[in-house]
Amino acid sequence: MSVVTYDPGKRELVGPGWHLPVTTFRDTSNARWGPYFEADIRIRDQVYLSVEWNLEDASVWVELFDGEIDSDDELPEKHALAVLSNERRLPKGIVAVPLCECGIRGCGNTGTQFAHSIPPESVPGVVDFLSGLKDLHEDVNGRRTLFNERDCDSHGLIPLPLNWRE
Repeated sequence: MSVVTYDPGKRELVGPGWHLPVTTFRDTSNARWGPYFEADIRIRDQVYLSVEWNLEDASVWVELFDGEIDSDDELPEKHALAVLSNERRLPKGIVAVPLCECGIRGCGNTGTQFAHSIPPESVPGVVDFLSGLKDLHEDVNGRRTLFNERDCDSHGLIPLPLNWRE
């Protein structure tokens, strides 16, 4: 049973001991995957954290992206964002991920996008963490970024810490 729900009256994502305002909510349920939901939390202008969940998983999937929400609450196109780290492997800031050679925008360019499966209780900490990072205008290719567990070979990538307070 999912521990994350959406409150349409308040336009909030609600989890264990927390609630956060949502910019968009989508019910993407289908016959193959069953009940599946997505909500976007605004970090700052044109920077969003997408939270995805279903009714069976005990975790949620989060992805960082930029884009402008249009008047119909649809994202015209998501562009992946990564969290770049410094030489000491500490988070440095948020950078844009260039389109991969494969040409598929959603591929995350070999795992450099900030994306991870996390426990629902970690969502507010991730939002706080991302809110404190500045935007960088640096090339992400060949640089260290926080780990994307879904589709990367972990070459040069840093595991995503789940305890954001330390």
